[in-house]
Amino acid sequence: MNILIIEDDLLFNQFYSMFFQSKGVNVVSTYSIAEARGILQSSAQFDAIVLDNQLTDGEGLQLVPPLIGQYPDAAILMVSANDSADFFLQAYASGLDDYAVKPVNVDLLWVKICRAVEVRQLQRVSRQQQAELANWVAQEQQEQELAGHVLATLTQRLQQMPAYIQVKTKPSSSFSGDILLQQQGQDGSQYLLLADAMGHGLAAAISLMPVLEVFQSMSQKSLPLSNIVFELNKKLNRQLPADRFVAAIFIRLDPRTSELEVWNGGMPPLLIIECVQKKISKAESKNMALGILNEQEIDVSVEKFKWTTGSYAVGFTDGLTDTEFVGHGQFSADFLAETWLEQPEEAFRGLEQCIDGLSHAVDDISVFSIHFDKYADLISAGMKLNDKKDGRLCLEFKITGSALSQVDAPLKIVQTVSAYGMHQSLNNTLFSVLTELYLNALEHGVLKLNSEMKQAEDGFIKYYSLREQRLSSLVSDDSISLVVDWCMSDNSIHLTVADSGSGFDYQAMNVQRSTDDFYYGRGINMIYSLCAEVNFKGCGNEVTAVIIG
Repeated sequence: MNILIIEDDLLFNQFYSMFFQSKGVNVVSTYSIAEARGILQSSAQFDAIVLDNQLTDGEGLQLVPPLIGQYPDAAILMVSANDSADFFLQAYASGLDDYAVKPVNVDLLWVKICRAVEVRQLQRVSRQQQAELANWVAQEQQEQELAGHVLATLTQRLQQMPAYIQVKTKPSSSFSGDILLQQQGQDGSQYLLLADAMGHGLAAAISLMPVLEVFQSMSQKSLPLSNIVFELNKKLNRQLPADRFVAAIFIRLDPRTSELEVWNGGMPPLLIIECVQKKISKAESKNMALGILNEQEIDVSVEKFKWTTGSYAVGFTDGLTDTEFVGHGQFSADFLAETWLEQPEEAFRGLEQCIDGLSHAVDDISVFSIHFDKYADLISAGMKLNDKKDGRLCLEFKITGSALSQVDAPLKIVQTVSAYGMHQSLNNTLFSVLTELYLNALEHGVLKLNSEMKQAEDGFIKYYSLREQRLSSLVSDDSISLVVDWCMSDNSIHLTVADSGSGFDYQAMNVQRSTDDFYYGRGINMIYSLCAEVNFKGCGNEVTAVIIG
């Protein structure tokens, strides 16, 4: 320990010095304010300062401010014969740590010095910790702002909802473990995903990152919900820690059939509310959350519902039903459904007001409502054809070998014709038909896969495993040719798709179609329903189709 003594009485000065030195302390002695000011100019450091008030060249109190400025962590103790309470109140106000009245008991003075030095050291450690904490908080804030910017950039387009979908969210912290995404498929269908990652904050938000790319790319291609669920579960199961998972509701709206497809894994029920018929249906969770089960265990089957005039679909995370709302208690799924039945136009607004009234959410809250009448109006308006145009666009593609596993030909083609002004409704139909014909040519023609495999208990897994295996073994003789001929004047499209496979008995397929036993499953039925003509040629490895806009 280092102590500075400021005492003009030679006897007291030497007495203090000898006593402190006997305690193993380094002592510097001064006898006046002037000498003390000289010490202030040096680089010396002290743990404690013993200061007399009545010095030959002034009062010691006037030294207190500069001493504190020079040695902010040093304990300052004053010794004085003045025992007035007012004097010591003034001394404490100037910044003293303690005092002693002359004649001084040096043992008591030593105890006071040790205690004051210990307090000063604790204060110094506390200031350092506070500074480190402030620095950590600032860095954490910067990192959170960066993470928030990245997440917002990645999800911005997918979270921009069309007018027929209302959304309300309230995170429990800076980052939400809930996410609601939408994407229109190339065939005109609408995909919606509400996901709730385990936990809260940034850790939960990061768990949702693998969801974004898979959902966007696969729904944009209008792939079946079962495929999207399967791929997302596989990715999350591989990338997330064992104690993390993502509950989710997937929805697909088909504007052509007024059909709603739903897969619910670990989420509260999706409510389908038919206000005119006063009917409530629920798509309950029948599956585990994503990321828990492996590829062989996950069930990817979907439920189907029809929507009618005056219908709504309402989905939410468990943060809504687990929250206590002042004056309302907890909202159950049945209460929400009854609220929509009674006041469908006002129900969502009332729910928004309740959520806004929460001072703090104990869990992330997300809720959405789909108004099917508005959706139908939008679809109807979008199907109005543009003015007739003159012209013709003919595209020819031939894809061979390993390129078959890399090129998404139907998507490239519809993107091209769209750029030439093809109306969205016709573009959607083209994409649906072309995709089905192309996949039939690839999977059943080139890869020689049999759809009946999917009917077995683990057939879905085996089918796609064999598909990947055969895609990796493609040779240059394997090929698919596509011709798309669009006549703009009458909005007709003539398609030809041919593959290098051995074909099949398409005449037998026509017999099976007449008895509702379709050779290629539901896909071929869709093609016949969307096309004015469908004809198989040769050995069955070539098909032509006509679409009338």
